[in-house]
Amino acid sequence: AEYMGEYSLLTDMKVLVLVDGSSHSHKAFERATQLITRNDEIVICHACQYHDLFVQESVAAGSLWELGYVDPEAHLQQKKAIEDRGAAICQKYNEICTQMGFQNFKTKVLTTTDAKSECVKLADDLGVDVIFVGQRGLGTISSFFLGSFSNYILTHANCSVMVVK
Repeated sequence: AEYMGEYSLLTDMKVLVLVDGSSHSHKAFERATQLITRNDEIVICHACQYHDLFVQESVAAGSLWELGYVDPEAHLQQKKAIEDRGAAICQKYNEICTQMGFQNFKTKVLTTTDAKSECVKLADDLGVDVIFVGQRGLGTISSFFLGSFSNYILTHANCSVMVVK
C-alpha cells in the first residue's frame, strides 16, 4: 500500500471486511469504502458458524447416534439455513459494491465451526493489508468493551485491523 499524504486515501490496498448482518458490521463496510479507492481490492466475508459439538461427540463416542441425540437431517438443514443466510448477506454487499462502482471486489461465505480463526486464516491466505470489523456483532454475549469476535480478530490477525464503532 502506498500512502498518498495526510487525509487522503491509501492506494493499492487489499482489504477484508467481515460482515454478519449487524449494524456494526455495516459501519465497518462503510468505513472501508470511505478509505479505499474504487480500484482497490475488497473482499467481503460472512463467516457462518454452526455448532457441530453433538456431531463431533457422536463420532467420537460412537453410541450417541443410536440413542437419538443427533438427527443428521436436522443438522444438515440447520447448516444449510445458516449458509443461505450468509449467502443473502453477501449478495446484499455484492449489489452495494456494484452500485458504488467498485471494480475489484468479491464476496465469500465461510462455513465453519470456528469462524474467528477461519477469518484470520482467510486474511493470511489472501494477504490482505487491513481487516475491517464491527466493534460488536450479532453475538448474544458481549465483552465489556469489544465483542469477543472483534477482540479475537484484533489480537490474532497478522495484519492491521480496524475495529469500527
